[in-house]
Amino acid sequence: NWPSVNPTDRLVSQMVSLESLSWENKLNLLKGRVLVRNIAFEKSVTIRLSFNHWKTWIDVEATHKESSVDSALDLFTFELVTPSHLSYLNLINASSGCSMAVRYRVSGQEHWDNNDERNFNIQWTSN
Repeated sequence: NWPSVNPTDRLVSQMVSLESLSWENKLNLLKGRVLVRNIAFEKSVTIRLSFNHWKTWIDVEATHKESSVDSALDLFTFELVTPSHLSYLNLINASSGCSMAVRYRVSGQEHWDNNDERNFNIQWTSN
């Protein structure tokens, strides 16, 4: 359920935008990129994920990667070990999904990209 608006264009109306997700099959790794408006030096970006419809969640910290040429935007990246490695936690099964949202904390405020309150949903299936 990906937004139809370009991630950079979404920053016109919000402070944070999930730019992309990619899958590395050999490593069973989900990678993502997040854009934020650069309004202060101190900031944090966290990806919040749930495998059970938000009964519990996991927070994954994103890492600052680079700033835009004009310093208006910052790019953060994150990596998530996927279900085959999380099964020992009893969080998921062979064909489960994950809901996620992105939190951006800056200047004492908290901003979210939760796909217009629909969250971002990822579905894993068994081979």
